[in-house]
Order: sequence, then structure tokens, then C-alpha cells
Amino acid sequence: MALPTTITTKLPNNLTAVTTVAVLNGMQTANVVFALVPEGTIASFSLAPTYPTVANQQFQIGARHFNLNEIRFQAAFGMQTGELMCNAVITDDKGGNATPFNMPVANWSV
Repeated sequence: MALPTTITTKLPNNLTAVTTVAVLNGMQTANVVFALVPEGTIASFSLAPTYPTVANQQFQIGARHFNLNEIRFQAAFGMQTGELMCNAVITDDKGGNATPFNMPVANWSV
């Protein structure tokens, strides 16, 4: 897979993660945007080997809550696949039905 590449992942409660993986200054980076339908962008992060983890962040649009426990970046190298792993909780459009998820939102190889 050639970089840059964009990966879209559907998550619980109409949350979508759109991740763009590129090479910047000789290292892989991942920019991820979390968006809700129909509200729009609720959070975005840039991660790299020098800043591989973001944790304990809370976001809200209207009644919707997005609690990011941790998002972790692992660059692809050789046979090892790159990965952006996310552990979070998202509520529905009424602020209820809090749904946890712990899954990769992007995988890539070089």
C-alpha cells in the first residue's frame, strides 16, 4: 500500500473514523478525524512515533458524548502492519446507550 492512504472505519452509534496515514519528515504519521452523523466532527488527533498515544479525552456535541480512553499509534515496518487502536465510549443522539469499543480504526502496510 502506497502512502499517503485514507482509511474509513464505521464505529458504534453512527461514529466514523477517517484516518489519513502519510510520511512526514521521514516518519509515518496518522491523522484521524472522528465524526458523527449528522452532527459532524467531534474530535481529531495527529499521532506519530514521537507522539504515539492520546488518552483520557472527553468531547461533546449536543447530547452526544465521546470519551476517548486511549488511542495508540504503531507505525508499519517491514512485515509488521501499522495500526491505530482506539478504546473509547460513544453515546447515542439522546446521550444514552453508552457503547464502549476497543478496536483498530486503521491498519496499513508499506
